Amino acid sequence: MKKPHQDLSVQVKREDWELTLQGEPVLSCTLTWPELAGGGKGTAAINRYYRHAAGMWRSRWEREVFLHACLDLADRRARSRPFKPWQVQLTTHITLRTDELLSLWQEGTEQQGFERPLSLRRGDTWSVADGAPRTLASFFPGERRWKKRMLEQLERQARHRLEQGESLLDPDCPQRLKGAFDPQRFYLSAEGIQVFYPMYVLGPGAEGIPVFSIPLSPAG
Repeated sequence: MKKPHQDLSVQVKREDWELTLQGEPVLSCTLTWPELAGGGKGTAAINRYYRHAAGMWRSRWEREVFLHACLDLADRRARSRPFKPWQVQLTTHITLRTDELLSLWQEGTEQQGFERPLSLRRGDTWSVADGAPRTLASFFPGERRWKKRMLEQLERQARHRLEQGESLLDPDCPQRLKGAFDPQRFYLSAEGIQVFYPMYVLGPGAEGIPVFSIPLSPAG
């Protein structure tokens, strides 16, 4: 019997380019996305999704972001102020790959000159066989209270980090975890389910993107 997805491989493609205005560097771009080969018909659907997403990032950078960077350059020239080229990048990290599942996160980061970089992360988990996304609830089949149990674990972890001084989380973040929870913000790793929160939601920008790890039961 043929093993499903035996020949599946995943590569992270990368493109780097620079946009200029009158010969002066204005915007530096780095774009990455996953490219799957083998593994059956599901890989074609996943590839289409990420190629389309990469095109949307490229379009945004080369239009909206480039325009604002040019305006920043013009404003600083008018005020005889130094200009630092803007930088944008989309990084891709494969966190789990098996015959059945592919999980990863992508993070878009924009640095507007001298400003602090702002990062936006999204996580994806796919069923390789049919190229369909997996939901967080799908890893808790038959469990009606999975969300409540998960939130309790997240709160315990947040309290532990605060007590141990391991992070810059806000003191009241354990109380705010539930309201800020989004079941779409997760990905899988060998350690289990990784639940993350956006920058500034649970702490200052220096904290980055908080991530909490939840063990995944064998049934998932």
